[in-house]
Amino acid sequence: MGKSGKLQFNVPEFEIKREDNTDIRNKVLSLTPEDRKRLGINKSTLWYMQKHIKEGKRIKVYGKVMGKISE
Repeated sequence: MGKSGKLQFNVPEFEIKREDNTDIRNKVLSLTPEDRKRLGINKSTLWYMQKHIKEGKRIKVYGKVMGKISE
């Protein structure tokens, strides 16, 4: 009946499209604590974004923070 004792999963290859570009990533990495405070970005927000960038992970930049960074 075509049954086998092995379970096989086929994972299709796919490409993840990133929403964060290199300009934003570089701006986040170059922000100093003084710049962060002046722009009104929370310390933990900047810390986690920089941590994710250094680990090569994708970062989430919400509209409120994006507006402050792009000024």
